[in-house]
Amino acid sequence: MIELPKPEVILSADIESPILESACVDTDDFEKAFREAGAEAEASGSYDQAAVYRLMADICTFHFRPADKTEPFSNRMGFGDGRRTLVGSDLADDTIVALSKVASGLSNVALRTRIADLVWSRDKRQAECARVAIDGYLDLVGKLVDGPGAERFHGPEPTGISAQEFLQRAGLIARSTGWSKSENDRFRQCFLQILELAFEKQDFAIVRFGNLAMDLGLSEAGELLSSLPDVVQGALAKPDFHLAESAQELVIRGARRSRDDEAVKVATLKFVEVLEAKGETAKGSPMLQGLALQQAISSLQNIKGVREVRQRLHEKLKDVQLHMFEEFGVIEHSMDLTDEVQRIIGGFAGLDLLESLLRLARTELPKNPDDLEREAIESSRRHPLSSLFATSSVDQKGRVVSKSPGGVDSPEGLRHEVIRAELLKTGIVVAAAIDPIRTEITKNFDIPYQVLYEICRLSPFVPYHATHIFARGIEAFLYGDDLIAVATLVPYLEAGLRQIVEMAGESETRIGADGIESVIGLGPLLGEYRSTLEGVIGKAMPYAIENFFEHEAGPKIRHHFCHGLTAYGAMFGEDHTYALKLLFTLVILPLAGPNWPAFKEEILARSSRHDGARSDPATLH
Repeated sequence: MIELPKPEVILSADIESPILESACVDTDDFEKAFREAGAEAEASGSYDQAAVYRLMADICTFHFRPADKTEPFSNRMGFGDGRRTLVGSDLADDTIVALSKVASGLSNVALRTRIADLVWSRDKRQAECARVAIDGYLDLVGKLVDGPGAERFHGPEPTGISAQEFLQRAGLIARSTGWSKSENDRFRQCFLQILELAFEKQDFAIVRFGNLAMDLGLSEAGELLSSLPDVVQGALAKPDFHLAESAQELVIRGARRSRDDEAVKVATLKFVEVLEAKGETAKGSPMLQGLALQQAISSLQNIKGVREVRQRLHEKLKDVQLHMFEEFGVIEHSMDLTDEVQRIIGGFAGLDLLESLLRLARTELPKNPDDLEREAIESSRRHPLSSLFATSSVDQKGRVVSKSPGGVDSPEGLRHEVIRAELLKTGIVVAAAIDPIRTEITKNFDIPYQVLYEICRLSPFVPYHATHIFARGIEAFLYGDDLIAVATLVPYLEAGLRQIVEMAGESETRIGADGIESVIGLGPLLGEYRSTLEGVIGKAMPYAIENFFEHEAGPKIRHHFCHGLTAYGAMFGEDHTYALKLLFTLVILPLAGPNWPAFKEEILARSSRHDGARSDPATLH
């Protein structure tokens, strides 16, 4: 809880004496002086003065978000337990009123501007403070141009980030309070002066201020921005592809704003040219060259009359992708799982065959989606670099098969992080639990096929016509022949899910306008029939199925197998083994519960009729 000084204390306090000598335009630089002055005031018994200095230190160190119309002065720090530093909206109304009365009288431009903007951001009726803030931001920019003024870490930099933020904030306030007012002519002149300086320097500031001019709708900048093609050519000559790309993107943005389709096409083709040149300079790195070509192809989306260009780029990309894996490496980490394996295997001591199979089905069940998402968010907070950057996933031929935007703020980014974490965990789960359990069961028991058949016959997940198929597949899974298990079980995942939907009273077919009926596929099953599945098998299992069998960020086991894309070795990989374990669980787990003893008795009784040699499936009905 932050204790704020009373309004009358703010009005009577000596606010800016600790920073009178400062020429810095960034208020963050004032924190140390205000903190020290507050400590001295408190030591001398001037508690009210100390409280004012502490408040000034907090106001000066807000996280400044100039484009935010709601909370431009955000907290500098936030903690996992919910604690955070002060934000602008934390200040009480009477505190804001007191600050509004002292703002215009301050001599330090940076502090005066910060307080005036803070007051206006809280109370849009404070037109005088809005004007003080606009003029103050322009004064700060002027100090960076003509002196005496300096950024906190970079000295006087008129085209730096501070000047950009000052102009961005001043422009937002001006647009909110009357863009066409003559008082804002000074803003336009100041902005054009900085934009001219950026063009003189021929660096990336052109892009930053050029985009800001378009954001603000500053038509007066049009003449300067018309020379962007020259900037692109100059950047290519250096070469500076970062500037060339971004400047050409600015050209495209300008063409789109003018609604000139031909100009957009010409500008986009020039952008493609820039990216191709970038790719040519990266011929030693197929990854970088491929990335440039992918960007070029993506930029042509929705552009008419560029089919031949797109095809040419795609051919170049396919050639590059053949060599992409030359840059890939393997990151390995050893882990001793002996104790965990022994603990898990110890739980099978004394169990008969059916109880062992049921215990395997219950081992490492999928987690609830809410828990997985919470864990992904917590992991991202603990290790922010692990999910900070956007990523692309490629297949064995270097083709991009999925993209993640990075972070966990968007549903797409969060889902990618969940799947990534699950795939990392799968290797441990298979090595520490599934493989040792399969080995232990087959070592202790000769598993009769008839027992597996009876389990599948009783399982509500297994359609009648697929009973033998599931039994063969489970037998192969238990004995470690994942090649046969994948080939047998994976294509029948849909059949099992349709069986659940049908037993729940839903129709498993669709009928078209022409009267032709078709059965529903995996996508609709996991989409429009999701609530039906979750009502029968819970939320965790459909979520896991989607992650491993269907989602683009996962291994897409069903899609790859059914389209002949699965390599031989991949069928023995951890993700395929875990997927087979999911199918095994779906078969046997529904039998568990109060009726399990009766099911056991029936399974053993019926299977005993076929003791001895492996029986012909035709006799097992």
